[in-house]
Amino acid sequence: ALEPVCRLFFYDFRLSASLRKPLFRLEYLTWIALAQVFWILAFGIFLLLCYPILTRPRIDGLPG
Repeated sequence: ALEPVCRLFFYDFRLSASLRKPLFRLEYLTWIALAQVFWILAFGIFLLLCYPILTRPRIDGLPG
């Protein structure tokens, strides 16, 4: 069930990276802002996937 979400995360992350180097020199700040939006979206998806893993207790019961 997580595979489509993971795939979306990686596609979104690659899209945000590609938008940092605009192919067209039209409105440079618009491209930067668009890359920021997609980066924030990718990071949000990453947090949704990893939050349960990072917040549950360890199986062996040790601290950390």
